[in-house]
Amino acid sequence: MRLKPVRFIGHNIGPFDHVELNWDKDSRYTLIVAENGLGKTTLVAAMAACLSFGENNLFPSVHFRRFAHDEEAFAYLELELDGTTDWIARWVSQTPPHKFLDIAPSPDLSSAHRFGVGALDRDHGACSANLYSVASSWSHRWDKQLKARKVKALAAAYGVSRDLQQPEIREHQELDKNSLGDILNPFAPVPSSVIFQWVANQHINRALALAEGEEDEAQAYLAAIERVEQLLGEGLEHPITFQVERNPFQFRVKQNGVLLSVDQLSDGTRSFLSWPLDYLMRASRVNWANPADSAIAPGLILVDEIDAHLHPEWQRRVMPAISRLLPETYIIATTHSPFVVGAAKDAQVFRIRQDLSVQTGLDELYGYPADLVLEKAFVPSLYAPELERKLNRLSELAGKVAAGDVTPQEKGEHDALLRELAEVNPWLKNLLALSQMKGSLA
Repeated sequence: MRLKPVRFIGHNIGPFDHVELNWDKDSRYTLIVAENGLGKTTLVAAMAACLSFGENNLFPSVHFRRFAHDEEAFAYLELELDGTTDWIARWVSQTPPHKFLDIAPSPDLSSAHRFGVGALDRDHGACSANLYSVASSWSHRWDKQLKARKVKALAAAYGVSRDLQQPEIREHQELDKNSLGDILNPFAPVPSSVIFQWVANQHINRALALAEGEEDEAQAYLAAIERVEQLLGEGLEHPITFQVERNPFQFRVKQNGVLLSVDQLSDGTRSFLSWPLDYLMRASRVNWANPADSAIAPGLILVDEIDAHLHPEWQRRVMPAISRLLPETYIIATTHSPFVVGAAKDAQVFRIRQDLSVQTGLDELYGYPADLVLEKAFVPSLYAPELERKLNRLSELAGKVAAGDVTPQEKGEHDALLRELAEVNPWLKNLLALSQMKGSLA
């Protein structure tokens, strides 16, 4: 059972007048690449806004309007859940955006039948009853009705400003709806104290279950935590375990045999730990339709700049590691890293060009070395701008020399550039040697 994206349409949002993304059936991940300022974060935030529902959830009203151009702005996300297609949308005006969508207009969306649409949000958004339970189970509407709902999948969004900090935890503290925060707001911080209080609670519950002879139940309490420990141990080769100590009661992390506070971990480790740990915490508390789903945590995760704070070696490992940790979860991530793109098997790659059009057909980049991925998906040149200018000028002059159509001044410029650039470019160094040999023979 998988939750997979099918189509996204954004109209008058961020830098885009109109943008469409269409997904392949067999993709396992989506990676969005672009230069700064071309709307990668906007796409992630707009998808999250579509998924965000709840009476007290301010994310759609505050942040969707933040990057909406005008009253015609809308975001539309079509998803497939367990073989069934549903759509969800959010718009600013009072009129649904039927002009661009192949859905039948309806004066009252609460009674619409297209894809089983059955919910109308106060901030002009609609979604199906099926996806409503998927997405809003972790909005602020955490009440008895939602808690009792059988959830098939979980949706989450994480921004680039994610971090974990040393928590103050109690021996046991019940986590309420207000402490969890909004899982679908990529602008919200990851709730460190809640995450580690949950870890402490799991350890305590495990100890109580063992005392009562319930070994299977005891193991279930630590299943999600052990998956994250395994992620770091096998995926990133940094063995980490979470420990709760008594006298005094405190939370500690053991890394390579050394006990550390969370604040003593590297920025990359904290950034990488933050969102999978938060996601699995929430997944462990969902009332799953299939109880076996709790450990697998099927769903959809949006991550802005998945490579943030990661060394290239970790960037190379992050997607394969997440694939093992969350095998049934679809990841949509933005990245600036050719190492991430080159190591993501079965990924669909969308590149936002300078003119804001979307380039596809980059899915074959898996297994390519980073320099080739850079040239094909990120930058037009691998050289520094000034060096590139000189190389282009040298190429132009070399063509004139070869054609015998060069002035003495241009020939002097050509020779000077060749000598200068031969110091930094091995190929040109060989070319200079051949040129000098030819000159001596003449």
